[in-house]
Amino acid sequence: MPHERSLQQKLGFMAVLYVISILANLAISTVCIVIYFRTSFADAEAALTHQQQVAELRTLFRQEQDHGTDAHDPKVTGYDTLLANLQAALAHHDAERWRDIESAVTMRHRLRRQHEPDNAQLIATYQQLDHALDRAEHDFAAQRDRSITRATDVQRTVVTVMTINTVIGAGLCLFGLWFVRRWVVRPVDDLQRVMGRLKTGDFSHRVAPRFDDELGRLGREINQMSSRIAEMQARLIDQARWTAAADMMQQLHDNIQPSLDEIRGLTRRQDSSGSNREIEKCQQQILNTLDQFENWLGKLQDAVTTGEPKLQHVALPTLLNDVVDALQPVMQNANVNVDVEVPADLEQVHVDELQFKQAVVALVNNAIDASPPGSCVRVSAKNTADEGWQLTVKDEGEGIAAELREKILLPFFTTKRDGNGIGLPMTNAVVRAHGGKLTVESIPGKGSSFTITMP
Repeated sequence: MPHERSLQQKLGFMAVLYVISILANLAISTVCIVIYFRTSFADAEAALTHQQQVAELRTLFRQEQDHGTDAHDPKVTGYDTLLANLQAALAHHDAERWRDIESAVTMRHRLRRQHEPDNAQLIATYQQLDHALDRAEHDFAAQRDRSITRATDVQRTVVTVMTINTVIGAGLCLFGLWFVRRWVVRPVDDLQRVMGRLKTGDFSHRVAPRFDDELGRLGREINQMSSRIAEMQARLIDQARWTAAADMMQQLHDNIQPSLDEIRGLTRRQDSSGSNREIEKCQQQILNTLDQFENWLGKLQDAVTTGEPKLQHVALPTLLNDVVDALQPVMQNANVNVDVEVPADLEQVHVDELQFKQAVVALVNNAIDASPPGSCVRVSAKNTADEGWQLTVKDEGEGIAAELREKILLPFFTTKRDGNGIGLPMTNAVVRAHGGKLTVESIPGKGSSFTITMP
């Protein structure tokens, strides 16, 4: 699995994304407002100011023409300032216009300083000056209109940019919400749902980690905890069942054994010294039957009272061969072969030899009973990735129905007419006592596979 970012890194990435989005929004807004708006409206205001100044100059010159006042007279305030501002406004943008105005102003000034000025020439100069100022005023008005139009266009552009920026911000918000839902909300919902089932005592549900982050690791830890609790619960249930079975068998033995001893004693006290061979034969059959029943009762009691295993190093191939040798009569009667396969690197195992041999005998015997004549039971062993090992017994029988797979490991449950329901539960108890696990896989019509997984 590729390396996953931690939840802290993911939330940090989202925070950085939002900060970048906010800073970009502020930067774009500042640029639009400070640069474009200010420049456009500043140009419009400057053009309007120049237009008003030109209008004031025209008014002064008209008053001078009509009333004979001198616009250059110090008593007439603002003339020099208006003229200087007009020169500054036209010097860079329309120098030719300023030369026309300056020429007319100079001519007017020279004519007014003459003792006897030529009135016709003076009137023509005033008209030329008024015409130049009028054109300058119209130019400034046109410049103001262009600035206002440009400001309107800039405003429209700014609104468009701000709208796009807002849409992008909203998209980032939705994107972030989607990430929060994917990274946090859904994993937390999974954890809450599974924890709710665990609170009710149902430990079969598992969290499906979506990512390899803190929540994913928490989910896997919850799964491990659930598995351990379920395994401990199953062991406690098995232990309770086997304890109950052992108590029942002990009570059965205590109740039956005195009667068996009494029957045995009465049978032996009968005088069979005469010539009645029939009575002697019956007495021997009674004694033999009592011996068989006591032997069966003892084995049954031993099966349900599995003790603490005494672990030792055992040669697995030898143990399996002993099992096959012990079951030779059963194999011959059923016309079933047993094939054993043990890898060379799995020679020694750490088990209680007697208990484990009894468990494997029960498994192989069960597989022989389930196999049709002429088939083969395969017993195979292998190492596992976690330094453990497995032993699998596979038959070619009819298989086990899904609803019966869990029940077959319960004490005294059997599907055979002459079965006692002890073999597989005893095997399961032995495997669990060794810290292992017995699992069943079966396909109806294709056989069953019992696997012992040992640490």
